[in-house]
Amino acid sequence: MKMMAALIVALLALAACGGAANNNKANANKPANDGHDHDSHAGTKFSLGTLNLEGGLTAMVTQIGEPKAGGETIFEVKLTKDDKDVADANVTGWLAGEDGKELAAAGTGKWEAEEKMYDVHTETPKELPAKVHFWLRVIASDGVESKGSLAVHKH
Repeated sequence: MKMMAALIVALLALAACGGAANNNKANANKPANDGHDHDSHAGTKFSLGTLNLEGGLTAMVTQIGEPKAGGETIFEVKLTKDDKDVADANVTGWLAGEDGKELAAAGTGKWEAEEKMYDVHTETPKELPAKVHFWLRVIASDGVESKGSLAVHKH
C-alpha cells in the first residue's frame, strides 16, 4: 500500500510540473525553423545552364550569388521530365573539379513546392581552384541514377 501511495505522489508531482509536455508548450508559439535561411537567396542569380540527364530528366541550374570560400554556395535546380516538374527525386550537389572529385561536403536538395525547384546548399572549400564545377546527382523515383556538371560562375 505504501508503494502504491509513493507511486501516486510521484505521478502527481510529474503531472504538476508538466513533464515533457511542458517543453513542447514553450516552443508552441515559435515558428518552425527548417535550418534554412530564406534570405540567403537574395544574391544575384546566375543561370549555369541545362543538364540532360538519364531517363528523360532535364535539370536547369541557377547559382545564387558568388561562391564564398569557406562558406556555402547555393544552387536552385529545376528538375523536369516531359515538361512536368519532378518533385520526388533524390537530388545531391557538390563543388568539384572537372573530374567530379568533391572539394567540400555535398548538399542534399530540398524540394521547395512553392518555387517548384530543389534548393541545394553546398559547402565551399576554403581555397577555390580556378575552375570549379557544380556536380549534380539525381536518383529518380524509378531508381535511375545520373549525374552531370556545369561550370560555376566566379568573377
